[in-house]
Amino acid sequence: MGAGCAGDHEQAVQIKVFERSGLKTTASELGFEYVAGSEETAIDAAGPSPLFRDETIAPPARLEQDAMEAPQKMRFAQFIRDNMESILLECEQDARAILPPENFSRKELRDHFKFVLEAIIHDMEHRQSEHESSERSIGRGSLSGEETSAQKHGSQRFGMGADVHQLATEFRALRRSIIQMWIEDGKPSSHREFTDLVQFNEALDKTLSESIQRYQADTEHQARLFETMMSSMPDPGFVLDLEGRFLYANDAMAAFQDRSRDDLIGKSFADICLPDSSGKSQTLSRVIRKKEKLHQEVVLEEEAGKRFIDYVYAPVIDDQGVVEAISGIARDVTEQKRSEEETWRLANFDALTGIPNRRLFEDRLNQNATHSNRTGIPFALLLIDLDHFKEVNDRLGHEAGDRLLQQSADRIKSCIRETDTVARLGGDEFTVLLLDLGDARLIEVIARDILDQLSAPFELDQERAMVSGSIGIAMFPEDTSDSRKLLNRADRAMYTAKGTGRNQLCFFSEVREQSPSERQQLIGDLRQALIHQQFRLYYQPIFELATGRVTKAEALLRWEHPQRGLLLPKEFLKLAEETGLIDELEDWVFAEASAQADQWSLDTGRSVQVSVNTSPLQFIHDTRKKPWEIHTNRRKEGASNVVVELAENTLVNGSPYLQERLKSLQDAGLELALDDFGTGCSSLTSLKRFNINYLKVAPAFLQTGARSTEREIFETIIMMAHRLGLKVMAEGVETAEQRDWLKEKKCDFAQGYLFARPLPVQELERFLH
Repeated sequence: MGAGCAGDHEQAVQIKVFERSGLKTTASELGFEYVAGSEETAIDAAGPSPLFRDETIAPPARLEQDAMEAPQKMRFAQFIRDNMESILLECEQDARAILPPENFSRKELRDHFKFVLEAIIHDMEHRQSEHESSERSIGRGSLSGEETSAQKHGSQRFGMGADVHQLATEFRALRRSIIQMWIEDGKPSSHREFTDLVQFNEALDKTLSESIQRYQADTEHQARLFETMMSSMPDPGFVLDLEGRFLYANDAMAAFQDRSRDDLIGKSFADICLPDSSGKSQTLSRVIRKKEKLHQEVVLEEEAGKRFIDYVYAPVIDDQGVVEAISGIARDVTEQKRSEEETWRLANFDALTGIPNRRLFEDRLNQNATHSNRTGIPFALLLIDLDHFKEVNDRLGHEAGDRLLQQSADRIKSCIRETDTVARLGGDEFTVLLLDLGDARLIEVIARDILDQLSAPFELDQERAMVSGSIGIAMFPEDTSDSRKLLNRADRAMYTAKGTGRNQLCFFSEVREQSPSERQQLIGDLRQALIHQQFRLYYQPIFELATGRVTKAEALLRWEHPQRGLLLPKEFLKLAEETGLIDELEDWVFAEASAQADQWSLDTGRSVQVSVNTSPLQFIHDTRKKPWEIHTNRRKEGASNVVVELAENTLVNGSPYLQERLKSLQDAGLELALDDFGTGCSSLTSLKRFNINYLKVAPAFLQTGARSTEREIFETIIMMAHRLGLKVMAEGVETAEQRDWLKEKKCDFAQGYLFARPLPVQELERFLH
């Protein structure tokens, strides 16, 4: 070997050596020694970073001859191919230790690293010009127009939440693993193989550079998306540091604070004098401590009134589970608050009179009962029914009747204290709760004052009307300690007052229970009523809303008692059930209703159905078929003109024979309706199981305003029923607004005082023609 050659080989070979603990030992094992060291940096898209050192290493004399040999095929690239599985296993283990915890499968990790390694091999085997290498190192050049594996790597790591330091650390680990394996396989023994090491480092550096550049491009893209999204938001949005200072604020937040965005950055809520800043500090501390989203409502007092702002704070958590910032949105919910208040008002107050409705009354009743139980102070419940209201309503019309109800509510309110409650249950019935009042004499004074007010003439436009009131009074807890039974006690007392001549009041304590002899007398009267045909059927028309025609009617039982006058079912039906007379009574009702339906259908030339109520108690627990059921099964023809109305809980508590009985009726042509739907516990399954035809929705869902929760439930019932193939009937329709709302929501049928009260046969027939 010549001197010149020797001198050349004695020159130091510059190589890129990964700065890692233990690497110098590895270099020593190769037979090299460090003769100088200068800091040199790796190239990446973010600028210089001291990832590598450029060490000057002197080769031993034994390499001189090998350096003279002609270049051979690159051994390092083939080494990576041959050891691909081992390298991939190392990469997989390192990635799981370095990167954020993600639910990546083993195959995803291994396939991804395989593409990166193949890109490095390609660069080693296809050397580029100096210009191409320079362009590639800063991300400008690529082997084709397609996205490179290195770029895909940077995008994937960005997508999984890794930071740029973790990305670089991952490449350090890759470099260390491959070089360590190569050394262990048999240290570099030739100048050519040492050159391979240099080229491997260059190829890996390029891959890292491309990955970091794509990572940063994705970061900038996400930042632009974030800015675009936040800027387009109508609600104020912001990001705070852990001290509560603004790191970011969108245009809406700046406008909300009447400041520029730059003016907000670095300032806290207290710095900009926002109301309730101290409360915000506590809220932010809770967000940081609990690592969960929190709401804070701030009320701003302004000249135009109160303004409600809802702040939502959410922690920004890094991959180590540490809160690094707080994001937030501020929303003006003033209109929403007003809407909620309006919805609550409509749900709890009578739309006609503006006083509490049945729902709010029951809530107040329960509250009063709780208060009374706690304090030991009694209270009184007054149930008021207007006498002769029907006559006024029929004579002067519904609008005049509505005004009379409104004036009646005002008159009753004028007689009670602000702490008391007056409510409208529906129709012409009102209730009064007299809180903390147990003196019967004072209660009677208030009740008589109400009677006096109601008996005074009502001026209704150009007409004058006269009504009166009947008041039943029940005391809590004297008459009952069950708030649910208190209204029933007052109801019984009210009917007693009405029976004594109207414009009267009666305490429940004055209501005499029937003596055994009186009970026997009424039972005898019931039997005689069947024999002497004292029972009558009244019919309330049911209108088809789409056409405005009467296509159905509900049969309602009345007893024309020779001494007591016209009695409603609630005054005798329970006794009929207890004595077993209910079977004969129901058979008579069904025969009359069926015959009437047939006659009306014949007269009009179209089907006119009559619905008949059954006794829930008997239908549930008595397994014997009723005479009217047997009659129906034999009759067949014309049975389709009859609809049997069942109480909703009949389906819930039905006997094992219930489904068989209902199917028998349907086979005979009858249809089934579920009465007062929405107040019981029937399921959708039972509606299909028993093949129900109609849902009669309870009046409570219609009494409140058009935007109330009950109305929303009613609308849902209509949609649900139609999807199941059922028709919907609305009961208790009292106003034109209710009728129009039902038509708009596609309700099928409606009945109520707006159309007509229960009428004798002859009066109802005028609706059919």
